This record gives sequence, structure tokens and C-alpha cells, in this order.
Amino acid sequence: MKDKKGFTFIELIVVISILAILSAVALPRYLSLKQDANTAIVENIAASFRYVVDNVRVNAILQGLDTQRDVAVSVEGVPINTYFGVPQEIWDERLGELFVAGITHVGNGYRDFGSSGVLSYKCTDPLCVIDQTPGSWISNDISGWGMFLFPESYTLTDKCYAYYAFEVVGSEVVSLETQSVVTGC
Repeated sequence: MKDKKGFTFIELIVVISILAILSAVALPRYLSLKQDANTAIVENIAASFRYVVDNVRVNAILQGLDTQRDVAVSVEGVPINTYFGVPQEIWDERLGELFVAGITHVGNGYRDFGSSGVLSYKCTDPLCVIDQTPGSWISNDISGWGMFLFPESYTLTDKCYAYYAFEVVGSEVVSLETQSVVTGC
């Protein structure tokens, strides 16, 4: 029996205590890194969307199409559907070509989901977009219709998303927003 080696009860308690302390320190840091990463993703998507919207607007003006509804504006050889010089709130692969990140279109908010379905849909891809959604379904602060982009494992109720929304009255764009909401990332 003397040749057999093992841990004493005290040694096991010490090791378990050390592991518990390490996990108590490491877990918040891991969660903070994940939160920081998701925040950065959402903010970068909003910035990319701002760039795309500005690029479409400039091209619409240069092509003399900024006063027309339902026309395609050529941006870097890609035809983008517009309303009065801004991209429609409809996601398609052509709009996706102007982004660096791969974005999965999961549906039309108005037709496919309804207000409660839009809010509860959980993204299962690295980055999801729901288009043609009334902004007021997501927040009372968002005017018009828009697209909402959010990272994997989040819903829009989690408050971790980027959005593009605009409102047209007559033949004028009266509200245009491209923002990020990161309070829940």
C-alpha cells in the first residue's frame, strides 16, 4: 500500500478551490470579450451600411435618379433599387455585394414574420438580416421602414443590432437613419 501514490483530500480541496477562483476570474473576462466582439460587429455593420447608403445617394445624384421612385442606381456596376436616391429597405444579393461580410437574409419582416415574429427570431448564422420591417415594431424611435442586422444567437429584443431605416413622404425622404443598438450585446 505504501507504494501507491494519490491525492489527499486536502490536496483535492486546494486544487478545486484554485480552479473555482480561476473560473470566477476568467468567466467575466470571457463574457466581456464576447460582448466587446459583438458590439464591434454591430457597430462595423452600421458603419458599412452608412457607407453603402452614402455611396448609393451620391451615385443616384450623379445619375440624375435621386428624384425618382423604384429605379435602379448603378453602384460599382451593381444595380441597387432605390426610392428617391436611397436604397430600398429590401435585402437582395445585389445589395449584399456591396458589403464585405457575408449576411444571411432570413426573411421579410412584414410578410414572413409579423411584429412578434420579427422580435423573437433568433439568428443562427454569423450575421442575419430581416428586411421590409416597420421601424416602430422594433422601437418607437425608428421612423419608416427598414432592415435590421444582428449577430448569431441574438434576437432583436436583445438590443444588439444595426439598422437602416427611412421614411418617404410624397417624393421626399424625410427620415434616414443607419445606427447601431448595442446595449444588449
